[in-house]
Amino acid sequence: MLDALIIGSGYLGSAIKAQFNHVKSSSLEEDGDFYFCLETSSLNTLPAAKLLIISCTIENLGTKAQVLAEFAKNNYEKTILISTASLYEVNNPNEVINEDSKLKPTHPRTICESYFENFSSILHCGLLWDDNLRQPHKWLARIKNGLKHVNLCKIDLVAQVCFQISVMNPVPTGRYLCSDGQALRWNDIAERNGRTLNCHEAGNESKILDPQKLRKVLKSKIDWNTFVYCDKKEPL
Repeated sequence: MLDALIIGSGYLGSAIKAQFNHVKSSSLEEDGDFYFCLETSSLNTLPAAKLLIISCTIENLGTKAQVLAEFAKNNYEKTILISTASLYEVNNPNEVINEDSKLKPTHPRTICESYFENFSSILHCGLLWDDNLRQPHKWLARIKNGLKHVNLCKIDLVAQVCFQISVMNPVPTGRYLCSDGQALRWNDIAERNGRTLNCHEAGNESKILDPQKLRKVLKSKIDWNTFVYCDKKEPL
């Protein structure tokens, strides 16, 4: 039996996969160990494993999301669902968001993920980044307001969280915000890179994630400072 099965072997799935030894991942293309499509493939073709990690969105599954949830509950000891912090409603500019904050109730992803809530760890991630492909300073040209907060979440942090959950008993269930907890403003990142951005009062698009619940669950198992955004100057 596999230690872990990952549905989705793309950008994030590949980073998570590196944390495990006896693991397989699915893909819609050729970068996974086997082909699997959530919308069309039979769930019975999925390999047995102790842990199931779903690293891709399930918002297009509709009623099949409930079938998937029941299958996961009955066939895997633990399930981790990777989600996004953008599902939380923001009613005021720069509002602090935690797990008690209200989710967007009619969003298809909220509805589909609700079937997993009572037995799975659902990680609502901030803006994913890494040291090579997705570096925050590369996005500055697209930022319209430097005063907007950005809640960064390094993919290595998500991968480490998944591994730590895999060895925990009992498994922490419910929803958890996953970010570095720094809530920088885009202008902070711009200034570190010798850039300036247009700045005006931020609206409800600006929020501050509070990942303290996840930190308390994992206690000292993770050095969170390791995953905080740090500028790396590119060679001239």
